[in-house]
This record gives sequence, structure tokens and C-alpha cells, in this order.
Amino acid sequence: MSSRTMFKFSKPPDGLTRRVMFYNRPPWSELAAKIEDLFAISRDHVGVSYLDNEGDEVTLSSEEELQDYYRLNYNEPVGDTPPKAIRFTIVDLNAPEVPRLSEISPSYSAVRIES
Repeated sequence: MSSRTMFKFSKPPDGLTRRVMFYNRPPWSELAAKIEDLFAISRDHVGVSYLDNEGDEVTLSSEEELQDYYRLNYNEPVGDTPPKAIRFTIVDLNAPEVPRLSEISPSYSAVRIES
């Protein structure tokens, strides 16, 4: 299926956020190339992370991992409905120490609701 896919990329520690629209779900090579252009990180060292539904930080850095993300977490927009942005934190896998999402932004902290 061909449709628009919107991403919001944030990069710690400055919190710079960029919104990018693709006209199809991009493969890892296209996504990494765009991140390289926007954040000056070599595409060989690009990673993205997000919090899964269990509150665990997950880092993606390959086609297989990205396709798993799409399959498990992303629903295509229907009709003229605007696409919901996929939010990723940019990770430089070559950096000496990569900060965890919960350390850089309280909005990424996981909350568990007990019933």
C-alpha cells in the first residue's frame, strides 16, 4: 500500500525536532539517509529509538528492525485521514555514550497503570 508516512525526529541533548514526510513507508536506507542529511550523522552510525508499549527503550538500526516496527506499531492512515507521526529519537551509534530516552525527556518516561 502506498501512502504518506510522517516522522518526528528529536535529537538529544538539544532537543532539536524535525518533521519529515515521506510519500511511502521508507526503507531503512532512505530513512538513514534523511537523518544523515538533517543531523549530520553518518548513515552507517544512525540509529533511532522509541519506547515500546511495555516502556522499554528499543533502538533500530537496520531494515529488518524497521520492518518489524512497521508491522507491530504502525497503522496506515485511512482515506484522507492525516498520518499520525512516528516519533523517533535520533541515536548516533558511534557516540561514546548514548543517553536513554527517560534521561533526556520526562515526556518519554514510561508510566505503568495498575488496575
